[in-house]
Amino acid sequence: MTVEDLKGIVHSDPEIMGGTPVFVGTRVPLQNLVDALEGGEYEQKFISENRVYHASPA
Repeated sequence: MTVEDLKGIVHSDPEIMGGTPVFVGTRVPLQNLVDALEGGEYEQKFISENRVYHASPA
């Protein structure tokens, strides 16, 4: 996965959580997903529990 792949999914702004990369439209840090996956959690469980949604481009 590249930085280009994350555009529209992950956003970093100094005004939002001090610039920590978060999922667009949320305050859920990307690192939370990385930690969950490393801990054996499934991606879909994380997404549903954290209300992280991504609309596919039309």
